[in-house]
Amino acid sequence: MYTQTVQPEHLSAAGQSSPIDNNTIQLLPVPQPRSEPPTRGRQHLRRTPPRSREHRAHPYVRPGSAAGPSQNQDPVIRFVPPILAPVRAPTGPPTPQRPRSSPVSVGSRERTSTSLLLSQASRTLFIRFDWRYDPETTTITAHFELPGVKREDISIRLWTCFYNHSRQVTVYATRHAPFPGATTSRDPAPGSEIFWIEGKYGQCKRSIVVSPDCKPEDIDARYEDGILVLKIQCGPPDDKNEVQMVPLR
Repeated sequence: MYTQTVQPEHLSAAGQSSPIDNNTIQLLPVPQPRSEPPTRGRQHLRRTPPRSREHRAHPYVRPGSAAGPSQNQDPVIRFVPPILAPVRAPTGPPTPQRPRSSPVSVGSRERTSTSLLLSQASRTLFIRFDWRYDPETTTITAHFELPGVKREDISIRLWTCFYNHSRQVTVYATRHAPFPGATTSRDPAPGSEIFWIEGKYGQCKRSIVVSPDCKPEDIDARYEDGILVLKIQCGPPDDKNEVQMVPLR
């Protein structure tokens, strides 16, 4: 930028001797500060402060810039596109599929049912019974529950145990199932037989200890309405009442 400077008359030492005329206008350059760039026509250009690197690919602001722009930095406006849910094609109701059983599962199911039947057949049930000793008649009266058991399927044995020499009376019976081999239906299908089994069937027994000198004629057995009643003569009681202590080692 250039300005017009006029020389005053009193600053001129000799107007005639000076080679420069007083009325002459001299253009002198105006010193400019180094920090500011040269301007033109009094229009000052403002330098834009450096901006932080923008993440154009990512629509979200990093945590470092979450506090907002500084005083010398203009706020940056970004457009975040809305997140739309994916559009799915309409689907109809699922088609019901019938489960297919593989040969391995069928074979394992058959083996399981067979082993269950064998275990039930080989298992011996215990007969429930109630008994009472009468000191006046010195007899034991026992009532054995045998519902649904026929008379010909009941046997009574008097025997002595070979290892402890105890005298016992044992009642054996067989209870037959009304539906042989049937089990409760787990997955009934239309048109097939359905079973619900709660009873216990097969071999059953129960023993009761009697006096060492008991004989078959000392036992009276009667069976009626699914109840077997045994009256066993025990003989005179033992008056010795021997009680001996066993030492503990």
